[in-house]
Amino acid sequence: MQRTSSLIDDRSRFAVMPARPRPMQWWRFRLATYAPAFIVALSLISGAPALAEDEEEEEPLWYVEYQAGLSFLEDIDLDVPGKTEFDPGYSAAGAFGRRVLDRFRVEFELVYNDAAVDHMRLEGGTGGGRGGVSLFAAMTNAYYDFGRDIPIKLGFTPWIGAGIGWGMVDMSARSAPGTNQIEVSDTDSVFVYNVMVGGTVPVTDVVQLTLRYRFISTSDIDVKGRIDTRGTRFDAEYEAHQTIAGMRIVF
Repeated sequence: MQRTSSLIDDRSRFAVMPARPRPMQWWRFRLATYAPAFIVALSLISGAPALAEDEEEEEPLWYVEYQAGLSFLEDIDLDVPGKTEFDPGYSAAGAFGRRVLDRFRVEFELVYNDAAVDHMRLEGGTGGGRGGVSLFAAMTNAYYDFGRDIPIKLGFTPWIGAGIGWGMVDMSARSAPGTNQIEVSDTDSVFVYNVMVGGTVPVTDVVQLTLRYRFISTSDIDVKGRIDTRGTRFDAEYEAHQTIAGMRIVF
């Protein structure tokens, strides 16, 4: 009996004790607890640029613009000894356009320019004159808007642009009565091009104000007229410098 009781004591000494949690099991518990939150945070961070791109894509793409300003027509050389000068005229235009890519815009524009004659005379003729010259043109323009490319905050978006089109020049002008009187009364269809530089200031979410300098020119103008009583044809050039303000509505 004594031997049996000693065996029982020895077995109780080596009885299986509850196992302690292993370190690996503790880490698994932590990972299972925080992994979902970590994955959600990582998804939000990685998705931030995509959200920003979506916001940029939501910027208005289409616009209409109304323009008006001063037009300074350069002296027209009628390919004869003489001089034709003009008073400051005006320019009016309307455009319908769309933003493409990130910083590029394209538009279709209708332009009307008008200037009155100040002096029109041949060499040896009297001064003065009356009448005017007008240009109506349909243009296709392209622009590049500087935005993030400029490291400082300007409060407006500068841009450059250029375009080509087709137009009609109407010349109806004559010099003052007297010796060597010259008169032009004709129209001619011409190729038109322009280059522009300007800026855009946002006023509201849908209204923007623009200011631009435009140089507009045409191919040679071929018009008929007369010198005294002799009929003839004249070659001329149309070039104007313009300062134009506009209002743009985006949607």
